[in-house]
Amino acid sequence: MSVTEVGISLITSINWYIWEIMGLYFLFYIAYKYMDRNKATLFILLISIVIIVSCYLARVGNPWYGSTLCFPLGLYAGEYKDSFLKWFRNRAVIKGLILAAILGAGIIAFFILPERSVMGAIISRNVASLSFVLLLFIVLQKVVIGNRVSDFLGRISYEIFLIHPLVIGVLHSDLVYINNAILYTGSVILLTFAGAILLNSIVGKLGNSSD
Repeated sequence: MSVTEVGISLITSINWYIWEIMGLYFLFYIAYKYMDRNKATLFILLISIVIIVSCYLARVGNPWYGSTLCFPLGLYAGEYKDSFLKWFRNRAVIKGLILAAILGAGIIAFFILPERSVMGAIISRNVASLSFVLLLFIVLQKVVIGNRVSDFLGRISYEIFLIHPLVIGVLHSDLVYINNAILYTGSVILLTFAGAILLNSIVGKLGNSSD
């Protein structure tokens, strides 16, 4: 893979989540600035559906729209926080098992159905994504995750997501090509963490200087 192809892949495939979330947050800003909260949340939901359908019709790869509905789900969870928490805590085990079954069915459907079918490309993947998030909400009501390692990884998780595709591509490019699988894996992990820590430090300093 050439260095140019590595750069293009960061925009078109691997980091799809970054570009989509940036677009959704832009719409979030516009909607909540000029609409009341209920209308803004409904607007984001409808726009998310339009994005999904448009991407499908444009034959964009389904990672771009396979979990888009999780964004409006988060908005509704924040808007109706008390109701959400009450729902998650009531009969949590039964609801968790049902969501786990829906998640499994969504994953199976995604893999066995034709990729270009509405059920295989749109419904199954979004159903799996939504059920996974809801299941995670239930689990986190019962399990508290928190230690130095998880706190540290949480602080640099966004930077890791940004850096690791670049490292993966560059170390298998015309610029550098590591054949040994163990050396390649170790190099990817080491450089990803180093790059993420450096990026986090730079952003932190820029943020402090702007204050």
